Amino acid sequence: MQKKRSAVWRHFAEEGENKVSCRKCHKRLTKHGNTSMMLRHLRGKHPELLPCMLDGSSAEVPSVPQVEEESWQAEEQQQEEMEGLPSHDNSVKKKRSTVWRHFAEDGRDKVWCRLCNERLAKHGNTSSMLRHLRGKHPDLKLGDLQGDQTRKLNRLHLRSSNSETRFLSICERLLRHNQLTDCTLVADGHLVPVHRLVLATCSESFEEMFKSITQPNPVVVLRDVSLTELQGLISYMYKGETLVKSHNLPGLLRAATQLKIKGEYSINFCVSLSSVARL
Repeated sequence: MQKKRSAVWRHFAEEGENKVSCRKCHKRLTKHGNTSMMLRHLRGKHPELLPCMLDGSSAEVPSVPQVEEESWQAEEQQQEEMEGLPSHDNSVKKKRSTVWRHFAEDGRDKVWCRLCNERLAKHGNTSSMLRHLRGKHPDLKLGDLQGDQTRKLNRLHLRSSNSETRFLSICERLLRHNQLTDCTLVADGHLVPVHRLVLATCSESFEEMFKSITQPNPVVVLRDVSLTELQGLISYMYKGETLVKSHNLPGLLRAATQLKIKGEYSINFCVSLSSVARL
């Protein structure tokens, strides 16, 4: 009497005496006593085939006489999943990470950077290559390197048209109500509370000074700067403008130079004061 082959065999082909391969994904299995491993393979890898197989399970395919039913055990195949490397499975091809545009393969276990020619070892994914780019080539836009283009999020550039004006108005209001001040300037024996951020933004001297001061609420004594000159400078730094009497102009310009009022503030300051001097 001939034994009948299980319907599972329609999805496998024999390869030699002790091997079979899956017709769907070409994975190889090893003979081991019954067909349970083949069934497990189909359940795990190709669940869509099970209904078809169960429908035809009662009409089994004739087979050659066998003393006992054969079984198969999955042959463990170590698969190193290297992100971006081409897959050997023709049915599913992995997309290469865009980080590879800056690297080339150098043998089986090395890659080299196209930007600096440094060689790196492969470690199973692209993390070492990303670390190299962050450390050695920080000017690259790494946000564009992580993942393929389909996974990128759309980004919108939001920009305020009056951020500088709003910042100055908020700072001026805080100064007027003596709120959140974190520094005190002293001129002619008078204490003037101010904000370090505003001073550092407008003055190179204050910027360098506050970099080295670690204690909270420092007190800074200004020599050779009168209270009137200091009030004029503070008004200009907080409001973007100041009013000054003509006879006070030379002292105010000298104080501005001493405190290194910088950048755009310096140009505007001199123009504003020159205009006032002509009044």
